[in-house]
Amino acid sequence: MFLIITNISLTLIRAVFYCICSILSGKRLFDKFNNSLIFSKMKFYDKNPVGRIVNRLSNDIVTIDDFLPWSFAVFLENLGITLG
Repeated sequence: MFLIITNISLTLIRAVFYCICSILSGKRLFDKFNNSLIFSKMKFYDKNPVGRIVNRLSNDIVTIDDFLPWSFAVFLENLGITLG
């Protein structure tokens, strides 16, 4: 019974860390992207069309939202297996 409760509590803690990691990493990178676009020189916008910039940003955000939390969850799972 003790092992079941421990397993459930560790799984809950892992899920909370998973959510916190995905939210904070997405917010930080989104802020960095916006700051770099806002403070870039006008020459950058002359060379790159707006569609290309938006496409690149959306692809990067999708990659971060999908793969970074998944990688963190795999890391936590492997850490739990190793410690167990």
